[in-house]
Amino acid sequence: MEIATHGVIEPSAYQTGNQYVVEIAPKKAEEQQGVLGSPPDRRFSNEAWSSNPGALLLAHAYLLSARAMQRMVEAAQTTEPVRNRLRFSVMQWVDALAPSNFLATNPEAQRALIDSRGESFRLGVENLFTDLQRGRLSQTDESKFEIGKNVGITPGAVVFENRLFQLIQYSPVTPSVYQKPLVIVPPCINKFYILDLQPGSSFVQYAIEQGFTVMLVSWRNPLASDTDGIDAATWGDYLQEGVLTALDVARAISAQKQVNALGFCVGGTLLASALALAHAKGQEPVSALTLLT
Repeated sequence: MEIATHGVIEPSAYQTGNQYVVEIAPKKAEEQQGVLGSPPDRRFSNEAWSSNPGALLLAHAYLLSARAMQRMVEAAQTTEPVRNRLRFSVMQWVDALAPSNFLATNPEAQRALIDSRGESFRLGVENLFTDLQRGRLSQTDESKFEIGKNVGITPGAVVFENRLFQLIQYSPVTPSVYQKPLVIVPPCINKFYILDLQPGSSFVQYAIEQGFTVMLVSWRNPLASDTDGIDAATWGDYLQEGVLTALDVARAISAQKQVNALGFCVGGTLLASALALAHAKGQEPVSALTLLT
């Protein structure tokens, strides 16, 4: 296990346990005296928490425990890349185990259960089964969003399509535009409009307002019912038929030998890999490359 082989805890890190005891003691005393205040965390800001001394103490204990875990990560004798991975992993578990996430330890959810006579619980179970059927967890009511209406509303048109993707070219809004277009490659796991949410929170909108001709790859979502072989598409297919084809189309439309390109998340990995493949063949389709994480 990498943590076991690379992450060694300094003796001083074990003092975090003692420090937790020192920090939680006054909280317990305040709880017994009825003067324990609400912690500075929005998850525990509802009046249902502040009016429940036991739940309020649990919230404080959770936050102090989270802080102790973070101190242990910082005290680990390891490389910075491993420490970054530790930080990420620890915070994933810490956030998942928050008392606000469980009915048994969330007085706000318990109050809603009582006030709604069980309706809140029924709706929660309904949402759970909906997520299970969908195969992924949802954090919002996706039925409230409609492409072209309240998300992904920047005007544009599909200018190319094959079995892997569609290429969208957005309409210019400036009197003149730069000669070289900006080709955006988003990750396959997100919708294309991740960079074109709404006015004021759209990178696509910002780019075209600066005078760029923006072309964006919209990856196809393979389905089990598809019969065109997309389920067997390889990494090489996504590089050649996906990224490199999109760049070729953009160069043809703009009549430019090179374009600018931006890769986001895994889209950046695809883009960088595709450009390495092109370079090995003596081709340089991109003049300026930007990668976002």
